[in-house]
Formats: sequence, C-alpha cells, structure tokens
Amino acid sequence: MIRKFVTDTLQDGSRLNSKQVNRLLGVTWRLMQIQQNKVATEPLIKAVYTLYQQRNLLFPVRTLLLKFFSRVYQKEDSKTQRIRSRSKVLSRWLAGLPQQLALLGLRNPELSNQLIDIIHSAASRANKELLQSLQATAVQIYDPLDGTLVLLPAEAQRRLVQLVYFLPCLPASLLTCLSRCCIMGRMSSELAATLIGILRMR
Repeated sequence: MIRKFVTDTLQDGSRLNSKQVNRLLGVTWRLMQIQQNKVATEPLIKAVYTLYQQRNLLFPVRTLLLKFFSRVYQKEDSKTQRIRSRSKVLSRWLAGLPQQLALLGLRNPELSNQLIDIIHSAASRANKELLQSLQATAVQIYDPLDGTLVLLPAEAQRRLVQLVYFLPCLPASLLTCLSRCCIMGRMSSELAATLIGILRMR
C-alpha cells in the first residue's frame, strides 16, 4: 500500500511543494533499501523520473530530485560489476543531463553547476550513456557565441573545460568551437592554456 501511494503521488506530483517531495523521496529511498532488486526499485525510480520530467518545477523541487538521482546513481555505480544491474530509467536520466545543461544556458547558474557536477562524476567513471550524450551535445555546450561554456561563471567554465578530457572523440567541428572560444576571449588566458594542455594530452 505504501509503495503504491508513493508511486502514484510522485507520478501526479506537479502540485507538491519541496517539503512534500522531500518526505516522499525519503520514503522512496527507504523502500529501495528494503527491497534491493530491480523489479522492486525500478517502478519507484520511474515514478520519480515522471515527476522530474515535468516542466516548470520549482527550483527547490528540481534540486531535491537531482540529489535523489545522484544518490541512486552513486550507490548503483558502487556495486561490483558482478551484481550491478543498471536501471534503464536511471540511464535515461543520466543521458539527458548534457542536453538539459545545454538548454539551461544562463537561466539558472546554480542548477547548471549541479548538472555539471553530476556529469563530471559520471564522465570520470566512463559512463557509456553519459559520454555518448555529452559527445552529441558538445558543440552546443562549447559554442563560442551562446554555448554553456561562455555563458557561465569562471568556476563552471573550468569544470566544463575539464570535461573535454573525457569526450570519446574530438571532431573538427568541436575543435573549431574550442579554438574560437580561445581566440574570441570567451574564457581567461589561464583557462585557455588549461584547455590546450588537455587537448595535447588527448
């Protein structure tokens, strides 16, 4: 009964405030710890993802959902390869982060920073779905005119430059974008030097 109440409420949770969502996510997490198998946990993750996909969520709610997914991902990723069974919903969520980052632009720098942190963590773990998505979105993110890189503050720029190291490949279109970011002064000379160093390592 509790499981059904939680999933139904989350799936129809557009009117929930941050306190209500926080309580629901707490119960969801506990339910996932009680039955740690994919059959039991996947419907719960899917219910949270349904809420996450809704537009116009309040920032505190969006942040809570991001933290929940990040926690689930980190726990799942810590399992040994022998017992790991990747959640399809979690993989879909993770793969969607680079596109969300590219579309977010300057609208919410704090949320962008949270996305960058999660993307960086997954990229450093060589998550296949995330890296494929990051590769597909790279030209948007590093566009010298209105890409995420040139819109965000210096610290976020530094983290985005570090992500270049993890990209599966560096096509000419992306290299052109990165070159123009340097030439047009869209990043500091120090950060441009860091980028050049990363490209040389590649």
